[in-house]
Amino acid sequence: MSRRFHDVPGRRLVRDLALTAAFLLLLALLAARWGNEGTDQVFNGPFAVLDGDTLAEHGQRLRLTGIDAPEIDQTCARADGTAWPCGRVARARLSALIAQAEPQCRGAAVDRYGRPLVTCEADGEDLNGRLVREGLALASGSVRYRAEQAAAETARRGLWSGSFETPRDFRRRAGLGDDEAAEARRLWQWLAERFAWIWG
Repeated sequence: MSRRFHDVPGRRLVRDLALTAAFLLLLALLAARWGNEGTDQVFNGPFAVLDGDTLAEHGQRLRLTGIDAPEIDQTCARADGTAWPCGRVARARLSALIAQAEPQCRGAAVDRYGRPLVTCEADGEDLNGRLVREGLALASGSVRYRAEQAAAETARRGLWSGSFETPRDFRRRAGLGDDEAAEARRLWQWLAERFAWIWG
């Protein structure tokens, strides 16, 4: 005959305490994250360009907000079907834009990997939007940069000159860990493993 939770009051108390502790830890993490938002962090470089939407300043990674550029190893197809290294081209273009001026990057939020989400400007120009306008990154998230993306698509610039896989789909297929559903499943699996002993 299987035992039920209510048959073991001590175990139920331990379970409830563990769940309460996990909930409080989650609240603390959310509070810490929200506490860091609202005040812009400013980054003045020098910057290293890691890929078409990621910089590093003194070892800290910065994610250009509102855009999604091809991954370094990603290739795209031109109208005639020939492949071109769109990921490397996007990185090279961002490197060129960074080298042409001394950009300032700023942002208040961080992503789930702890990277500051920044908008970079040089000589009054938004470099995030510039990459989208040149067709070397996609608008991501909100409506920001949708006009730049529409202009690039109409002019068939960059990615829009042929066919391409979205960076998000490329990461998912390559197992690079950007699938939020997979991340949620991993979290639940981790929690289940940690608390399995409570339920016996």
